[in-house]
Amino acid sequence: GKGAGSTPLLCCHGQWDPVVPLALGETSARQVEQAGWPLEWKTYPTAHSLHPDEVNDIGQWLRDRLS
Repeated sequence: GKGAGSTPLLCCHGQWDPVVPLALGETSARQVEQAGWPLEWKTYPTAHSLHPDEVNDIGQWLRDRLS
């Protein structure tokens, strides 16, 4: 099977998140990439909640990898 580091990841974050600050999400994303994981990082104009564009992007990301 595939090693853990070959599993693609999608990380989404709200630009105005008061719970998990954007800078913390960015730092985490960099660390994941530096560890060798294939990561796609996206931000959205929202707080600590889903944004409609995020839902669409997640669906497309899954379709691209599972079809």
